[in-house]
Amino acid sequence: MYNEPQQYKPQFGLDPKKSIISKKLKTKMRKQALKNYNKVIMQNLIIGGQKTRFKEGNTKTDKEKVSMLSQKRIA
Repeated sequence: MYNEPQQYKPQFGLDPKKSIISKKLKTKMRKQALKNYNKVIMQNLIIGGQKTRFKEGNTKTDKEKVSMLSQKRIA
């Protein structure tokens, strides 16, 4: 139905930049992630994300591959 997560928010009068998750749930999920730091953070983000990190001087952002909201910000 919606291609991008941000597409449904304006339809319901929500700010596309603000989260719809409660602070209580956000805190609970943060505690769970930190409890499993070695598996969640270290393995998935720090080690696994090395190949996808921004490299200094990169000017080849493919504007067609970013979301419509981001395209408006880039332009």
